[in-house]
Amino acid sequence: MFNNSNVSKGIEVLSIPFDHSKWDYSQLMNPNDFQWKVGITPFSNLQIVIGSWITYFVVIVGLKRFMKSRTPFTLKGVIAVHNLFLCILSAIMFGYAIIDFFKRWQERGIGECFCTSDDSSLKERDNFSALVPSFYCDPNGLDMATRCKYVC
Repeated sequence: MFNNSNVSKGIEVLSIPFDHSKWDYSQLMNPNDFQWKVGITPFSNLQIVIGSWITYFVVIVGLKRFMKSRTPFTLKGVIAVHNLFLCILSAIMFGYAIIDFFKRWQERGIGECFCTSDDSSLKERDNFSALVPSFYCDPNGLDMATRCKYVC
């Protein structure tokens, strides 16, 4: 059941510090040239995904226990600013998605708006579109972004 190979893989996955020196952040600037490369695309290596999950759950459980016997904080202002930021960012992303939708429709037809063919030059843009929202919406979205394939 357990052999040295499995144990060494587990140790490799949980090794700290996380190697982010190879990350190419310039990939996030131009969605047309985006290519998913494990270990080079930011937040694409398994250590970061597992580390993010562990950190997320430790913080949630820790805060629940910490706040159990304390009075709640008043965070209405912080929450309002956060929600405003998310609304503006979502509106911008929606605007770009609509522009991209109509651009694809004109250039390649309605089929390419929903499914990307294997020979499409827009496949990288689909991967980029799946990756970016996961950074600000869902802490578990990083795992989903690492497994996304939008080829029908």
